[in-house]
Amino acid sequence: MSTVCMEKTGFEIIDSTKEEISILNSIDDYYVKYSEMSQHDRDFFNSVLLRKKPKKILEIGVAKGASSVIILNAIKDIEGAHLYSCDYSEDCYNLSGKKTGFVVDNYPDLAEKQTLYTGGLTSDFIDEIDGDIDLCFIDTMHVCPGEILDFLLIYPYLKPDATIILHDINLQMVKSNYPNFHATNILFSVLSGKKLLPPLVSHESSLVTDKLPNIGAIELNSDINILDLFTVLGIRWSYRLKSEEIKNIKKHFARFYDEYLLKYFDEILLYQDFALSHDSREKNFFKDLLKTIFSVRNGVKSDENYKQKIITFLGIKVSVKLKR
Repeated sequence: MSTVCMEKTGFEIIDSTKEEISILNSIDDYYVKYSEMSQHDRDFFNSVLLRKKPKKILEIGVAKGASSVIILNAIKDIEGAHLYSCDYSEDCYNLSGKKTGFVVDNYPDLAEKQTLYTGGLTSDFIDEIDGDIDLCFIDTMHVCPGEILDFLLIYPYLKPDATIILHDINLQMVKSNYPNFHATNILFSVLSGKKLLPPLVSHESSLVTDKLPNIGAIELNSDINILDLFTVLGIRWSYRLKSEEIKNIKKHFARFYDEYLLKYFDEILLYQDFALSHDSREKNFFKDLLKTIFSVRNGVKSDENYKQKIITFLGIKVSVKLKR
């Protein structure tokens, strides 16, 4: 049996050079305490940016703004380079009292090359940003539809050979309590093009596995199959889109994708609405069940048959006897 080489499998390992690391380390380390990347991830991220030398960069998912700082530092000496950053939330999603992207305010010299958009989906801002995007960094929900939907919204605005960088590509395996956090992994797998990955290096012992790469990049090519992307949108969603967002997304898609794909998307929406409604009913059912159990154990008769409740779930009946 012969060994399959990297060239045939279409990926390359990006090992950061000392010079690249020194450029990253030249930044005041204020941003590091707010970064949601490991040092290993930041080194890779910085190296890809320095090697690609992009002029027009789109960032989707800003949070505190630590990743924005890395991008801005990497392009600071590129004439005409500019970062367009978009985030769904105006306020930092996990830090009360802080605005999205606040970390960049600590780097006024770098901030001159950034335009920040908040308070909506990327499709709300992309026409103002316009096309010919060289590089796109996506780091958003990680659960479906998440990054898959993000990519479909901005794909028509990318250069044919654009580079996509994705963070948390293995979050569903790296963190044991994140089993549904696989949207980024799915997108990374579905997109065609040369894949760029960091070396397998142990870097955070608190994780389930600290050696899997959790960041990666794709050098896009012309072999992308848009139907594949719409197909994986059929994987069970973890959150519901607002009706106005759906309306705007469908209007946006109608400008770029054919009628078959639009109808395909309609059917996906119907299924996801049904599935999410079913999930909600299940949660309420078990919430009521637990309430009944605790009430009985505390000596409160919830009804005349409190000693025995029949749980019906997916057609299976289970008898539970409750004793005072």
